[in-house]
Formats: sequence, C-alpha cells, structure tokens
Amino acid sequence: MKFSVRAILRDDKPAKINGTHSIHYLVGFDGYQVKLPSGHEILPKYWNEEDGRVKKGSVTYAGELNSTLGQRMDEFRSYMLQQQILGHPVTKEEIKAFFGRKESTECFHAFAQAQVEGWKHSKRKGTLDNYRYTLNVLKRFRSTLRFGHLELSCIEAFDQYLRETRGNTASGLFNRHKSLKSLINAGIKKGLVRDNPYRLFRFKNPPSRLDFLTLEEVAALENTSLPPEEGGLVRARDFFLLSCYTGIRFSDLRALKPTNLRDGSLTFTMQKTNKAIAVPLIDKATDLLVKYAPSSASLDRLLPMHTNRRTNAYLKEVFLRAGITRAVSFHLARHTFASLHVDLGTHMVLIKDLMGHSSIEQTEIYSKGSRDSLVRSMAAFNRHVQGPGDSRNLAGDQLEGSRPTLG
Repeated sequence: MKFSVRAILRDDKPAKINGTHSIHYLVGFDGYQVKLPSGHEILPKYWNEEDGRVKKGSVTYAGELNSTLGQRMDEFRSYMLQQQILGHPVTKEEIKAFFGRKESTECFHAFAQAQVEGWKHSKRKGTLDNYRYTLNVLKRFRSTLRFGHLELSCIEAFDQYLRETRGNTASGLFNRHKSLKSLINAGIKKGLVRDNPYRLFRFKNPPSRLDFLTLEEVAALENTSLPPEEGGLVRARDFFLLSCYTGIRFSDLRALKPTNLRDGSLTFTMQKTNKAIAVPLIDKATDLLVKYAPSSASLDRLLPMHTNRRTNAYLKEVFLRAGITRAVSFHLARHTFASLHVDLGTHMVLIKDLMGHSSIEQTEIYSKGSRDSLVRSMAAFNRHVQGPGDSRNLAGDQLEGSRPTLG
C-alpha cells in the first residue's frame, strides 16, 4: 500500500480573524487524498508551500513548530509501516482516527475546575487560589473553551488580552501563563490533549526586584490619617505595618490564630517552608495585635484580614495618600523588615532566624544597603584612616547618631 503525508496551509479557506490559516496534514493513500487538521495555524507569509514548512527565521517558534509537525508525520509513517508489516489494511476512517483530536470536544473549563479541586490536598492554598484566579480570568477571556481551541493562536490571543485589556504587569502575565500551562499539562497526563501549545510560546519570570521602604516612608504610613469609616484602608495599612515590624509573610499573618501569640512572641509554622519560627514582638507590633485581636477571636483567627489581592488594592490607595511612589505589594513589608535590620547593623545570622530563611545566602540579598547606609559606612572608614589633625569629613558624618530604630 502506497502512502504519503505532508503539511499544507489551508489558504483555500477563509482566514481567521487574526489573519492566520490552519495547517493541515495532506495524506495520500491508494488513490485517495484526505486533509486533516494539525491543530496549528500561521500567517501565510510565514509558510513555505514548496517545502511544507514554516519559513526558517520567520517567527521565533518556527523551528519548534516545524519539529512538532515533522514528529507527528514521522509517527504516522511508523504507524503505516507497522500496519504493512502486520498485513493489516488501513481504511480512510482509521487514518482520520489517527490524526483525530478526541480532545476537541472536551470542555477545558470544566476539566480545569475539577483538576484544581483535586489538588486541594497536595498544593498550598495560595497556589490553589492562583489557579482559581487564572480560571476566572480565562472564563472572561473565552466563556466557551474546549481542548481543541488550545492552539498557539489561542495562547497568543490570551497573552494579548492580559496585556491590553487587563493591563497585567510582567509578574501577572507570568503567573497566568504558568497556571494555564500547568493545567494543560495535567490534561496531557490524562490523555485529554496530545500537545501543549506552550511548547511554541515562551514567557519569562520577571527578574525579582528587591525593593523596600525607608524608615521615613514607614513613618509616613504610620502618620497618614485614614477615616475610621474607610476600614478596608485602615486594616490594609495596619497589617502592612505589622509585617514591617515582624517580617511575617501575608499568608502566615492571615493564618495566625490567638494560640500563636504567647510570651511576647508570635510562634507559628511558616506555610511556604513548613519551618517553625518564633518572632519576638516590638511595642508597635503588640499595639496592633491588641487593637485587632478582640474583634477576631470569635473567628478563631487572630487578624481580620482580607485576601491578598484586595489588601494590595487598598494599599495602592494608602500609599498614594502617604505620598509614597513605589510599586505596591504586601510583600514589600517583609523586604522592609529585613532591610531596616541590615541598616541597624543586626547580625546577618540573626536576620536569617527572624526571617525563617533556610540558608544565609537567602538573607544576604538584603545586605545591599541603602545610599544612607553606604554613606555612613564610608564616613566611619574615613574616620578610621584619617590621621590626627585631619579635619576633613565626609558628608555622611552628618548622619552620625541618626540611625533608625524600629521600636
């Protein structure tokens, strides 16, 4: 039985909204020809009809797409040769079944929802919340989404939706794509989809930016007047400050129970690392706990905190009123706690224990001090090396005695 297979562009059909055409496999056997969808599409200008391939260098994913198409055609050739060796005749229906996409009718939204619920006992709550949020965004992007829709063009359209319609930051883009890619991989493991379009779509984790507030900015937050009726803003500010005073992550603060408060410390097991830690409390931290503990005792939760997203939304307004022009996130408070301790000269090993880090290398990233601390260090060095009678001083000498205190 003679057969052939090659990739073609179905430019004999109307283009899709984005101007692309579907790539099909053209299969010939025993005088028949059948065109079967590959699940991929591309703009005509990038397609080399003579070679049946994406033009080399035309798009960043040209090599990977050509490899994917080639691999599928090689699988078909192996299948046909195997049938010949076994003496099995192959029908048109069997060829269609080989290239068939049983996943095309499966609802991705329903699968993903069930998958996330199935992960309840194996993944952290924060991770599950991230998946659920991604699914909500995905449903707004496309209310109907089947596995057969998950092509490169769909991922590219989703990326454009995140950037232009939702205005996501680089971090937001990374989290949405990472979640969707993982859910599609779960579908592959269960045999619901053959290939992950993210093989052809690259997204990067934005470089971490170690930002923190100065002591003056912390004071500005403390002194910003917020009306009692704006309770959401007040709580967001207070719990952010509590994190500045203790270095405790949002997820751990929100999970605290009254039993975690004892002997002037907060003693708990960190959710991220499963490491037990005891954080001594300074007076300002104690005052905030006293302020909120009575109203939350009935809820078996030490602090009446909103979700991370809502808290960050409130913090944007709080920072605006305090005159602080920085990118806002609750985690900024933990960085602030560590950086202030570095500025105070706290030994790095002690900061490591306060932060609950597993290695000193994690803590040392905070040792890149502020401009003020650099000036103070150089001023001290200047005093050490200058000779008697040398009255010259660095401008940083004026900062002597102005070291910040957390209490």
